[in-house]
Amino acid sequence: MSLDLKQILPYVMHANKIGIEILGTEGTAVLSRLNYSDAISVGKGKGIIANGAVSTLLDTALGMAVFQKVGELRGMATLDLRVDFLRASTPFSPINARSECIRLTREVAFVQGEAWCEDPAQPVARASAAFSISDQNVGSMG
Repeated sequence: MSLDLKQILPYVMHANKIGIEILGTEGTAVLSRLNYSDAISVGKGKGIIANGAVSTLLDTALGMAVFQKVGELRGMATLDLRVDFLRASTPFSPINARSECIRLTREVAFVQGEAWCEDPAQPVARASAAFSISDQNVGSMG
């Protein structure tokens, strides 16, 4: 079964609020983006996206990678989320993310991802997480 992650994202309220987009998929990996806006910036006029917004991008991207791997909507809760900030983002630049589920058990999904501005080889942040997943399909969003 294949999910359209772009149809799911509007129901993720915090992601929708700050403007996270799903760009597409590469196999089981999910590509997403957070565009710069004053509402998520720190330091008036500096054009830097706040670390909290980057964390939200990665948390959302990692969750979407679980849906992509499982192939259906399931109840899910974050058990663990680690975000390492490696460098400041490029001023006024969007931040891209790539996330992938690296191991799936019956009840837990392990995922990892990176966020970058222009060059994926120069990540702004890296993240890893574990999500508890239910064994029941919770329906469709479409």
